[in-house]
Amino acid sequence: MKKVLLPLVGAGIFLLDESLKNYVEENLQPGTEKKLTGRIVLRRVHNQGVGFELLSECSEEVKKLSLAVTTVVTGAGAVVGAGKGRILEKLGLTLTAAGAWSNTWDRFRRGYVVDYIGIRQKNKKFDRLTYNVGDFCIVAGSILWVAGNTVKSGKSRKNKQKDLKIK
Repeated sequence: MKKVLLPLVGAGIFLLDESLKNYVEENLQPGTEKKLTGRIVLRRVHNQGVGFELLSECSEEVKKLSLAVTTVVTGAGAVVGAGKGRILEKLGLTLTAAGAWSNTWDRFRRGYVVDYIGIRQKNKKFDRLTYNVGDFCIVAGSILWVAGNTVKSGKSRKNKQKDLKIK
């Protein structure tokens, strides 16, 4: 049962993000905003590139790169997920893969990624940045994956030091 939980979490995140993207596509016009909280707004932005609209003129290459990276992250998640323990790594890879699949799916389905969460900033350059749930999952998952590797490495070093002292 435990081995099924993380893939279900990943599928749930994918479905949530896709549902929100569909809602935004159907209910918001480009250039309009809907205030959610004091600083958080809902808006409709199409991003043909990667983060910060980089490589937007290379949409076919971005699709291929996105699919390759998503496949690698998913494969790593499957390998780590098959083992025991390593919960931070498993959760991190699950979140990262779910966000990556959502954005990759958008690129192949729509030709662009739908971003919809804006955080109001005084700086106009940062104010226009817009994200989606998948983006937040990619960042959070990456942090958890690194943390899981760091904790694991720290334990390994301590165990090796203890082994050296005993011998």
